[in-house]
Amino acid sequence: MMNRKFLKTGAFCLAAALTLVACGETTPTATTQTPTAAATSEAPVTSEAPVTTDAVTTEAPATTEAPVTTDEPETTEEEEVITDEAWLEAKVSGTTEAYETYFSVEMSEYTKRPSKVGETLYVSYYSKLYETDRLAMVLLPPDYDENGSYPVVYMIHGIGCSAGQWPSLSVDKIVGNMIERGEVKPFIAVFPSVVPADGLDSNTFAAKNIQAFTNFVTEFREDLEPYILENFAVSPNRKDTAVCGLSMGGMEALCLGFSCLDRFNYIGSFSAAPTLDTSLLTLEGSEYKPKLVLVCSGDADGTVGDNPKNYHLKLQENGVDHIWYQHPGGGHSGNVWQVGLINFLKRIF
Repeated sequence: MMNRKFLKTGAFCLAAALTLVACGETTPTATTQTPTAAATSEAPVTSEAPVTTDAVTTEAPATTEAPVTTDEPETTEEEEVITDEAWLEAKVSGTTEAYETYFSVEMSEYTKRPSKVGETLYVSYYSKLYETDRLAMVLLPPDYDENGSYPVVYMIHGIGCSAGQWPSLSVDKIVGNMIERGEVKPFIAVFPSVVPADGLDSNTFAAKNIQAFTNFVTEFREDLEPYILENFAVSPNRKDTAVCGLSMGGMEALCLGFSCLDRFNYIGSFSAAPTLDTSLLTLEGSEYKPKLVLVCSGDADGTVGDNPKNYHLKLQENGVDHIWYQHPGGGHSGNVWQVGLINFLKRIF
């Protein structure tokens, strides 16, 4: 592990990152998640203006970057055959009953302080695309071993925000508790800052803020992923690699995941913005099939509206196996994204 550039570490790093968020989000005060309409009274954890469908479309990026390879070929995983008819119907029904049966969580069990919390690092890597240093945050698992080989999850923030948005949602506690409960393998989380090189425009939906998301597939391939693979004990295998995101980051997770099916085996999209070229949402012509695609949103989300459901319908139309659920009473808010993350992490690796 060489040439690692850490700007700040641990709690001091996290405090600095939260200052950089520039979103106005706060950690949700409610600690118990219930599947009732009462969630509509929660203050949204967002400063994003309503997303409209006339926003700039993120098109499928052209890239000639060769996929990351390993010395040993990946073994082909046998596809799990699920015969539970109730689950097969519920997993794409979007109903309150399905949510209560399969997706509702007791949030206080995940946001309490676990016995061990992983270290959070603030790192800097050089971007050939932007010709400057870029910032990201990395959450290591408890008892991190530099000689190990961990799965990795790339977690993408919303527009107008930066790397600190996900950490502000108690992700370190959620991950620590899930590892402690045996619900997910120890993994490394990476929080990129998908922002313009010269900083965010104060107009959230300014063209340059959107362009940073358009550029991110290239930045990930050429700059961020190589840095993470070189500097952390991350498995380079596709079966150990996941991406998820919230709001504009939920759109970007679909864009990145389906543009790089050779890299991602798990794709999670929470409250996704409507700027995706939906022709990407297909497996036609690809030799790769993600083991999990999960799309969710709050059924009272006035920011992205029915857009996540439209992505679900496109996936359904294209025969892409996936999970789709709606969070009853949920808005464009932190508790929806926390529950989405927990459901996603439970089903990967």
